[in-house]
Amino acid sequence: MSILDLLILVPIVAAVLVLLGGPGRTVAFSAAILNTLLGLLAVLLFDASDDGFQFTAQRILLASPALGSSVGVDGMGLIMVLLTVLVTLAAVWV
Repeated sequence: MSILDLLILVPIVAAVLVLLGGPGRTVAFSAAILNTLLGLLAVLLFDASDDGFQFTAQRILLASPALGSSVGVDGMGLIMVLLTVLVTLAAVWV
């Protein structure tokens, strides 16, 4: 499981926890902190000298019809991921 998969999965798990009756603000703040740490880890592990996508993962969801999922990030995309996790943390904090 790549860092991007975890960045996608953490908010989904947090939403399920809130739906099951967890304290909304605490769960949201914990998920936002975890996502921010994962985003910073992605920045630290990113190899700027490598061309193309990094942290890639591909999955086949259904064989027939051919349905799959593919994630990856390049340099500009990584900046957007970092911006997203920081804005999310700021929004939950306020």
